[in-house]
Amino acid sequence: EYIYYFLHQHHCRLVKEKGYKPWVFTILMCSLLILFFRFFSYALFAWIILSWVQVSPEHPLGQVKYVLDKGFTRILEPIRSRMPTLRIGMAGLDLSPLVLIFGVNLLQPYLLRAVC
Repeated sequence: EYIYYFLHQHHCRLVKEKGYKPWVFTILMCSLLILFFRFFSYALFAWIILSWVQVSPEHPLGQVKYVLDKGFTRILEPIRSRMPTLRIGMAGLDLSPLVLIFGVNLLQPYLLRAVC
């Protein structure tokens, strides 16, 4: 419903402003982009929660954790190199996933407007 509502609203704006007719390719690209952002957000939250849990590498959940670790570590490395770990007593708190969430949520509407 959300995707249909978003695409309908956005295509109405395109028809009014630029005289475009909604094309199937544009609808498909917008749908895939929205789906990608949603999947990325869910995977990031799953990775954050799994990073707090000790799971055996042989367990299926451990394999999911390994794949998510591999992917998000590459994405978070540039953020971690520029941002120090927050020290709370003897514990350290990594805020780089929060910066990534904020950045993705900031970038998403502009990218959707550019593509859609």
